[in-house]
Amino acid sequence: MEKDNQSDHQLMLAVRNGEIKKLGVLFETHHLQLFNYFRRHKTDPATTEDLVHEVFTKILISRTSYNNDGNFMGWMMTIAKNVLISHWKKNTKNPLTHAGTNEVDQLTSKKPDQEKVLEQKIHMDYLMRSLSELSQEDRDIILLRRMKELSNEDIASLIGSTVNAVKVRFFRALKKLKTKYWELIEEKTI
Repeated sequence: MEKDNQSDHQLMLAVRNGEIKKLGVLFETHHLQLFNYFRRHKTDPATTEDLVHEVFTKILISRTSYNNDGNFMGWMMTIAKNVLISHWKKNTKNPLTHAGTNEVDQLTSKKPDQEKVLEQKIHMDYLMRSLSELSQEDRDIILLRRMKELSNEDIASLIGSTVNAVKVRFFRALKKLKTKYWELIEEKTI
């Protein structure tokens, strides 16, 4: 394994120094590993292929930032993690900004459940506003766990942490979210 790391390191140094064709060797060596990484995080095969290509595009673009520490795998997997998080952020739909015409029709119609739908929308608004007030780290862990339905193990692997640390961070982030949510509710009822 040390020999593989060394050869990866040498290849990446060559890419950094302008021998771009050497990136093809790295792609051939690591694309399957990246593919499996993204599939473990519940991406469909077509998206997975796109994400693998995005990682190597980012490697090419940021090749001059590769340092001499010899840890190509760590560097590549950090890029992969960032690509995955960015993908999830782009593709997690905010129910408030993607309201369809059916929802608008429900809110303005004279149906008997109009009040209930309006109440749900108000609560969703409070929830989204509360979420936006959290730190980026807290928002990410809540979105990964609740919206993307990732396991604690998957999140730990993604962010480079332990399962227990993920559980604690999620619990604390959820507690902050609940506090902010109820503060907003109390503000509106006063």
